[in-house]
Amino acid sequence: MNASASVLCCVTAIAMWIPAHAAETYPDVFDYCAAVGTIDQADARFTGALPDYKAEKLFDIAPGALHEGAFAWRCMNGAVWVCAQLNSPICGKANLSREPTKAMNDYCQLNPDSAVVPMVVMGQEHPPAYDWACRQGVATVTRRLFTPDARGYPPDLWKQLAR
Repeated sequence: MNASASVLCCVTAIAMWIPAHAAETYPDVFDYCAAVGTIDQADARFTGALPDYKAEKLFDIAPGALHEGAFAWRCMNGAVWVCAQLNSPICGKANLSREPTKAMNDYCQLNPDSAVVPMVVMGQEHPPAYDWACRQGVATVTRRLFTPDARGYPPDLWKQLAR
């Protein structure tokens, strides 16, 4: 076989392999996570839905008590991980910044000796890894609340969902 025939053979084999594997989809969240390993948001390969009833049981929430989209989920090390977003989006990656935001500085200017900077001021979508207070009008870190998991999420908010 000459070099041209070898190249043509390899290109043909790759061309046949790509569509067969690229089109693979997963309607089951557990099969999807087992296949993709680790991903923070589902991609087009996932065609199903999270089994909310399992997540409700995991978080001890009465069936049907939550709004649609109340659970965030992701795949980590081939397993399904779930977070309950009850009244606000709290399941994002942790905010590890030790620099106060403009909103925090503004709050502390108005409340110079507040023992706590409220979550509504700090933001909840990316839960802060630190507690903040106002010291003489300056937003100041008072303590670390948690160490993020391997993907940067607050570990106490996320639970592994069992098949």
